[in-house]
Amino acid sequence: MPDWNDIGDEELDAGSPLTSSLFTRLARNPEAIAIGAPGAPRLMPGAFPEITAGDEVRFLSVGVMTSPSQIYSDGFRWTSLQAGSVRLRFVIGSNSGLAYARVYVDDVTVGTFSGSGAGVAHSVDLPISANSEIRVAFRLDNQGADRFASLSNVQLSTGGEWVFPVPPAVGAGKWSFQ
Repeated sequence: MPDWNDIGDEELDAGSPLTSSLFTRLARNPEAIAIGAPGAPRLMPGAFPEITAGDEVRFLSVGVMTSPSQIYSDGFRWTSLQAGSVRLRFVIGSNSGLAYARVYVDDVTVGTFSGSGAGVAHSVDLPISANSEIRVAFRLDNQGADRFASLSNVQLSTGGEWVFPVPPAVGAGKWSFQ
């Protein structure tokens, strides 16, 4: 984790020497801001554009998360810095019987979805506020030897706006710049 390092006004004055120390701080300070390092300036939620649910994929996780439990397990969690709405898509399945996925916004259930076999694709538009947390938890209908529920292909889509911050990936998730 990079630390925040102050840059003095005198280092930016015309005619000031360009040093490797200054360039190192210029390169690392943006990351320190992004991760909230002690002493770094904070980004305000209002600084980000409002988002609208749409078909432009802004996050895509191609990984698969599995659980053998009948108790809901978190499979995806994201806290938005933006307000508006976002389209959440995912696939819920199981290798035997039914699996269930429950979608939450700020710990309030907004829908329960089911799927079996290779999985059933679901899509839901979610109204969100700045700092809203979206969570997808999933479970198996009943346990048994070698049985599991799966959550995969988690996507966040907008009308073209980017989402901030980067969501945590499910399995081997990646950003999609389509």
